[in-house]
Amino acid sequence: GYFATTLLIHQNDDLMKLIVNGVRNDLTRGDSNVKALAMACIANTGFKQLSEVVRPDVYRLLIGNSTSSDVRKRAALCLNRVLRATPEIPFPEEWLGPICDLLKHRSLGVVISVMALVLGVLEGSSDIDTSRLGGRIIVLLQQLVLIGSCPNEYVYKKIPCPWLQVKLLRALQLTELPESSADRARLSDVLTRILSRNSEMQKCVNRNNSNHSILFEAINLIVRHGDELDKSLKIKASSLLGRYIQIRDANMRYLGLTIMAKLAA
Repeated sequence: GYFATTLLIHQNDDLMKLIVNGVRNDLTRGDSNVKALAMACIANTGFKQLSEVVRPDVYRLLIGNSTSSDVRKRAALCLNRVLRATPEIPFPEEWLGPICDLLKHRSLGVVISVMALVLGVLEGSSDIDTSRLGGRIIVLLQQLVLIGSCPNEYVYKKIPCPWLQVKLLRALQLTELPESSADRARLSDVLTRILSRNSEMQKCVNRNNSNHSILFEAINLIVRHGDELDKSLKIKASSLLGRYIQIRDANMRYLGLTIMAKLAA
């Protein structure tokens, strides 16, 4: 009934109140399936009035101790949609700590969804304290890139969860690097491995695209924080860019030139 009645929301304020109350009741009192349906309604409709009211409810569902992994994944993606629908409402900074704690969750699916939310928060708020975030992200990158710790169902073309690697590298571009020398050394090791492992063209197109999506985000990170990292990383990244702008593939040339312009700037 959610999706049928939402078509009439803008024509009837009383109906809007009924929908909001119904969704809130399902979020707080329904079983897992009902909660999942309610969050699907919130995310797919994206109504501002609804999003303003349910923000705290979706957040509590996301961090709740009794929330199942499936519902938690939906809650992270739903909250990301809710934040985009209400950009004029500041993101509560006290929410970031509990959300970051979920990056240690045993389910990699939850971690991927939470990282999508974290990226949304970072892109929408420039004045948030991210001191706790950088170290967590670097540990996750170390597990994926250096150790290869990843469930088999998330390994794609022999690459440990490339979707998460891209999100982690992109998030580091939007945060300040941790002051810890150990964390920075770990990050330098990760970037060195990515630059050396992902630079060669592969015969498999999908593997090639996955490798290069990780590689170019790593180079973007080096461009962003190059002065805080090992100087050899910027030299190696520049050398790789010089190779990519000579490749016959137009897409690779375009990406290489775009990042080279950032490096030059």
